[in-house]
Amino acid sequence: MGAGGRVCKEQVSSVGEREERRVRGTPGLSICLRFLATGDSYRTIAGSFRAGISTVSMLIPDVVAAIWDCLVEEFMAVPGAEEWR
Repeated sequence: MGAGGRVCKEQVSSVGEREERRVRGTPGLSICLRFLATGDSYRTIAGSFRAGISTVSMLIPDVVAAIWDCLVEEFMAVPGAEEWR
């Protein structure tokens, strides 16, 4: 894993750890990945992990934002003026 991967893992883990207090024993990343992989509703995800719907609805956007912040520079580079022509 490269340096960028370690930073991303730390950032996503820190979000998961903050939220893990609300979802005892279940890492936030697992909930988020289940949502992204299946597209299930928050209600279904909450039931699967025995968590509250409000917890899931707060957790998923936070984890997705952390993943986006880590990967945006590497995979979604902003085009320069020359590239727009």
